[in-house]
Amino acid sequence: MVLFLSEILNKTLPEEESNPDLFAFLHNAICSLDEKKNITNYYHLFILVRLIRFLGFDPANQFSERNRFLDMREGTFVSSIPVHRDFMDKEDARLFSSLMNVYVDQLDTLPDFQGSKRDFLEKVLLYYRIHLEGMGKIKSLDILHDVFN
Repeated sequence: MVLFLSEILNKTLPEEESNPDLFAFLHNAICSLDEKKNITNYYHLFILVRLIRFLGFDPANQFSERNRFLDMREGTFVSSIPVHRDFMDKEDARLFSSLMNVYVDQLDTLPDFQGSKRDFLEKVLLYYRIHLEGMGKIKSLDILHDVFN
């Protein structure tokens, strides 16, 4: 998991001025990962989804029963399925929203996800590729899948 997260951070974080909020988030998340004996299989998803906020392309509005799809191209929760294929369905959008709004110590309280975490991860990475030029393929993804399967 650390190899995967390291690759993501290496590809997404620009070398610019300091960002204390981003540093605090990553420091807390990594320390929490280091301290836990049993890591939830939501952990890497939590970091990926929360990192989106710091990178500046978090969805413009909130998930709701009305806005239950995430249009990944527009970066917004919408009420109907977009005309393109780059969207998250209701289950994926709900998990995405939950991960955006939960704290690291609350990950174990998330309700069971009915969909495939592997497919969800692929959609989150697609969301990154849509919004970040040069994101490319994540080489450590296969290793991560092997660890969790």
